[in-house]
Amino acid sequence: MRGDEVTPRPDISRVLVVTAHPDDVDFGAAGTVATYTKAADDATVNAMSMVIVGLLLSLVIGVMLTRSLVRPLRRLVGEATMVSTGDVDLRYARFDTRSGDDITREVASAFDRMLNALRFYALQDDATTGED
Repeated sequence: MRGDEVTPRPDISRVLVVTAHPDDVDFGAAGTVATYTKAADDATVNAMSMVIVGLLLSLVIGVMLTRSLVRPLRRLVGEATMVSTGDVDLRYARFDTRSGDDITREVASAFDRMLNALRFYALQDDATTGED
């Protein structure tokens, strides 16, 4: 017997075959297949929208944080460069240790302490040069 042959059963005289598109089949309170498909599509679109919004938001926050850290450090580098090239009078030079975040204030304080040491050694050098 081949797989596509059907053996007749004597207790069944007729068979009714009904075909329908899945969108037309009503599952009662559960709805139709089309309802499930639309809900799945909507959920996918909503999830993708949330991912895109999250990525954009993280990009904006990342740029803002980077700028808030880099700008004060660039200012410190500029001031340190002016001190190192002698473009600033050591008696009046000072680094701003009150603005910026904790790390920037800490770096500025270290630069300010270094500047105080430079002042001290420069004044000592002026005093010993003046004695000769």
